[in-house]
Amino acid sequence: MSKQSKIRNLLNTLPAHITKDAALTQFDHRYIAWFFYFNNGHYYEAHDVLEDLWLMEKGPHRHFYKALIQLAGVFVHLQKQQAEPEHPKHRSRLFPASRLLERALTYLEPYEPVCLGLDIVALREWMKSIENQLVQGDFKVNPLSISPHPNIQFTSNLICHV
Repeated sequence: MSKQSKIRNLLNTLPAHITKDAALTQFDHRYIAWFFYFNNGHYYEAHDVLEDLWLMEKGPHRHFYKALIQLAGVFVHLQKQQAEPEHPKHRSRLFPASRLLERALTYLEPYEPVCLGLDIVALREWMKSIENQLVQGDFKVNPLSISPHPNIQFTSNLICHV
């Protein structure tokens, strides 16, 4: 199956209440799909759907989308490490997750305080807490083992300062 077919399938399987929500219809479905898949622990799928949008973005939101793609990538690392902590490849994923998280934090900073319905200040604070857990655990303690899966929500404010 081609990447485009996979993206279409992911978008077509979004629950109707999400795709028909009046507050969300102003956003690209790939952006909305990122939240759905990310919040349901499907980080690789979240990465894929938003990457499709990011590749087309030439405007001011390019780095914003890139940061969210990287955030999903962080959780792909964490999820794989949690699933197979002794696997030769997966056991060392916490440090790369931390580095990716640092880059995502940097990309998001210019979009504070709010961008495309997302509270960037709160998101960055939460991301910093994940980073602190990784560092304080000396990259041996997976944040997914001590805190629930994330649930990132929209705000009512759609202002984006870039």
